[in-house]
Amino acid sequence: MSDNEYGDVRAYHMMCAVQELLPKAIIRDNDPPRFPPVVSLELVDGSATETLSGQNFADWAEFRVTRNGTVSNAIDVYLHTQGTARVGEDYELDGASDGRTVRIPAGLGSVNVRVWVIDDAFFEGDESVSINLVPLPPMGIPYYDVDPEHSSVTMVIHDNE
Repeated sequence: MSDNEYGDVRAYHMMCAVQELLPKAIIRDNDPPRFPPVVSLELVDGSATETLSGQNFADWAEFRVTRNGTVSNAIDVYLHTQGTARVGEDYELDGASDGRTVRIPAGLGSVNVRVWVIDDAFFEGDESVSINLVPLPPMGIPYYDVDPEHSSVTMVIHDNE
């Protein structure tokens, strides 16, 4: 081995040792994804029945909010509720903050939302609950598209009076 080759090897080892001592940083990309995730709804359980307080069981309906694409960031998905049943009076959405927003955490592709029925003493007959995805304007934050074929679900609350 010539003196020149030996010097190159020694310089390489010194460079590696210095790099081990340098601080390291992780840079996370905060730009919207190039192709936005597409969100959709899926019915898990389409009906629930009012139950009297004190009964040993509860009944609920349930739907799933799903996104495709990257799961590296959390995403808030916005909902619009319709139907003859009213949120806060006839049911609550467990998993939807303020009854209109569902957060899919980073690392997950979907979350389930339960429709908890609130019992009352009124004869109302069966009532409907429709959940619709709210599309965001282009380049909105958070940024997602809505699957038009799976943008709503409808459930039934059966009256117990």
